[in-house]
Amino acid sequence: MTPLTRISNRMSEIRQRLGEIAALEGDDYTDEIAAENSELQRELTRLEPQLRAARLAAGDDAEPQPAAAGGAAPSELAGRIQLREYLSGALSGNGIDANSAEGELNVELGLDTDMIPLEAFASDASQGTPMRVDRPLQQRADVATTVPSDVMASQAPIGQRVFAGSILEFCGVMMPTVPRGERTYPVLTAGSAAATVAKGAAQEATAGTITSLNLAPVRGQIRYQVQLEDLAVMDLEPTLRADGRAALTEHLSDRALNGSGTAPQVQGLFAALTNPTAGSTVMNFDLLLAGATGGIDGLWASMLSQRRLLLGANTYRLATGQFKGDELAVLDYLRAQGCDVRASSLIAAPSSDNQAALGISTGGPGPKAVLPVWQGIQVIRDNTSDAASGKVNLTLNVLYNFRVLRTAAYQELTFHLA
Repeated sequence: MTPLTRISNRMSEIRQRLGEIAALEGDDYTDEIAAENSELQRELTRLEPQLRAARLAAGDDAEPQPAAAGGAAPSELAGRIQLREYLSGALSGNGIDANSAEGELNVELGLDTDMIPLEAFASDASQGTPMRVDRPLQQRADVATTVPSDVMASQAPIGQRVFAGSILEFCGVMMPTVPRGERTYPVLTAGSAAATVAKGAAQEATAGTITSLNLAPVRGQIRYQVQLEDLAVMDLEPTLRADGRAALTEHLSDRALNGSGTAPQVQGLFAALTNPTAGSTVMNFDLLLAGATGGIDGLWASMLSQRRLLLGANTYRLATGQFKGDELAVLDYLRAQGCDVRASSLIAAPSSDNQAALGISTGGPGPKAVLPVWQGIQVIRDNTSDAASGKVNLTLNVLYNFRVLRTAAYQELTFHLA
């Protein structure tokens, strides 16, 4: 077993156990379970840089995909499926063969024959091979044999678009795969307080308050327009898979962070939090440190290692030059204390020299925010709208929603940059 496989398997086991712990309620969530939860969170944090190093060593820089709670496909089927089979079925309008590996996987996942499971986009079972056009040599009897300039032409790998990386895991967002129907997340928000009472005295009962958050799916969409001639010669599958996956990842991260909450948009983290008043002092060592420590409340964070900061690119660049004395850099100090700091292009550019940031607490039980994805990506083929010009429109739909469950675990920050 390679180091990459070993680390990936261990992180998968940890995420599975964290999901089981998150489902515990009441007396089932003991002190031992809480300690185990904290230890698993710390181990997961330690494994992240090891996983990145193992990927670099193995020459694999693919983005890790969020673990699907309760919806993973059997490994033997996930390793056999090919995206091109799903696309061929969609393009023909007949769907996939029920007796194929793709058909068996859809049956196990409860999907129709015109649906593409998420596993098809994450699978590396078929990378595809660039097509090559071979032309016969021209033979002439009375002159030297010549070779056409375009003989043996081959297609180089298609350069991919560059997207912002996912910030969901960094922000403590759980991303489960859910079945059909609305998803309900009940949260106990108030209950009886413990008290020490005299002998024979009665303790007043207090009704518990449970708030249920009902999430209905909203649609995220990607649309491709493909020329028929290109479908015949282009190495389409790996390009479509990588581009679609990256575009969806960026879109879900962006909506989880910046969604306005006005239909059809989901309510993102910044919309759910209180926007602080910007100060007039330019961000320095002490102000950035205060942003990190300000969320330590003894509940959702009891130490600096249970805090994270997500900064805009401008703020991060300014932070790299903030020192205490001549040697102690604020970013080095925070990392030494276990507080991870990251920049993201998804945070809006500065306005009036002020830029937002996000403080994240990783302590406390259960998920802090959820982004459920309704299993399956549907491909809709439209070969009639642009038939005169020989174009096929492919639309990929993904159904999701987002909600902050524990607003106390997050703080919106604002830093003055100039």
